[in-house]
Amino acid sequence: MTIRTNLERSNIKFGVLTMILQLIQKSSIYRWLWDSPTDPPLSSNAAAKWVGALAAVGSSIGLLVTISLGTPSSYIIDYVTNFIFLIAGIIIVIRSEQITRMGTNAALACGTLVVSLEIATGYGKDPSLLGVLFYVWIALLAFSFFSTIEALCHVLFIILLYSLSLLFGDKPSAPLSDWILTISTLLVTSVSAGYLNYSIRKLSITDAMTGILNRKGWDFATNREVARVHRSEEILMVGLIDLNDFKKINDTLGHDEGDRILTRTATAITSSIRAVDVAARWGGDEFAILAIVDSKQQAQQIVERIVGEVSQVTNLRCGAAISNGRQSISKMVEIADQALYRAKLEKDQSWIITDLTGKLNEL
Repeated sequence: MTIRTNLERSNIKFGVLTMILQLIQKSSIYRWLWDSPTDPPLSSNAAAKWVGALAAVGSSIGLLVTISLGTPSSYIIDYVTNFIFLIAGIIIVIRSEQITRMGTNAALACGTLVVSLEIATGYGKDPSLLGVLFYVWIALLAFSFFSTIEALCHVLFIILLYSLSLLFGDKPSAPLSDWILTISTLLVTSVSAGYLNYSIRKLSITDAMTGILNRKGWDFATNREVARVHRSEEILMVGLIDLNDFKKINDTLGHDEGDRILTRTATAITSSIRAVDVAARWGGDEFAILAIVDSKQQAQQIVERIVGEVSQVTNLRCGAAISNGRQSISKMVEIADQALYRAKLEKDQSWIITDLTGKLNEL
C-alpha cells in the first residue's frame, strides 16, 4: 500500500512538473531565448558603430558629471578613464569596418569596467544613479545589437563588477538597496528591450499570411546554414514548391479559399520537415525549403514527405538541388527552379532533384 501511495504521489509530482515545463515552453520569453540564442540582429560593423557612439556619449556625460562634482585632483581617475574612453569611442566609430564582433564585445565590456571603476572610486556615495544610467545603456545596447547569449553574458558581467564595486569600493550608505534598485532596473529594462527587438525582428522576417519565413527571413536563415555547411561534410538541399492551377483556384473559388490553401500548404510543409530545416514563402504560390542532409537519399525522403503532405491539400510540383556547399544559394535556387520546370513538364513525376555535389561550378 505504501509503495502504491508513493508511486501515485510521484506520478502527481511528475505531472505537475511536466505541466509547468509545457507552460514555460509556450511562453514568449522561452521562444525568444530558444529562437535567437546566437543570431545577432546586426552585423559586427553596425554594432561597433553603436558601441563607439555609446562610449563617446557616455564618457562625455561622465566628464561633465565629474567636473560638476569636484576639482580635477579629487576625481583624477575618473577624468583619465572618461577621456581615454571618449577617444576610444571616436576611434571605434571611425574604424568600425575593421572591428570584429569579438572586438566590439570587448569594447562594450571595457565600458562596463569603466563605469564600475567610477562607481568604486568616484561616485561611491550614490552609486545607484550612475549604475542605473550607464549600466542600463550598456545592457540595452547589448540586447538590441548582439545575440541573446552575448547580451546575457554582458548582463552577468555587469552584475559581477557592480557587486565588486559596492563591496570593495567607496562604501555607499545603503549598499543592499542600491544593488537591488540597480540590478532590478537593469534586468527589467534590458530583457524588455531584448524581447521587443526580437518581436519586431521576427515580424520583419515572417510572412503575415502563412506564419513561415518571408524572403528576408529566407536570406537570413540560408546565410547561417551555408556557413554551417562550409564547416562540415554535410550536404545542403534547396527545394522550390509550386502549387498547380492556383490562379484557377482564386478565380473560381475566391481569394479567401486561395489564402486558406496557402496557409494549409505552409502548415503541411512545416509539419513534414525537421525543426532544424528552413521553410519560407518564396512568393505568390511558391514555397522554398532548405535542409542539411547526410545523403541524396535523405534529401529524397524529405521531398517525398513534403509532396505527400501537401498533395493532401492541393496539387503541386517540386524541384530541388543538393550541393556540398560549393555552389551559392542563388545558384542552387536557379538549379532547383530548372528542376521544378522539368517536373511541371512530366505528367507522372511530381518532383525532381538535381545533384550538384560533384560539380565545381560556383556562382
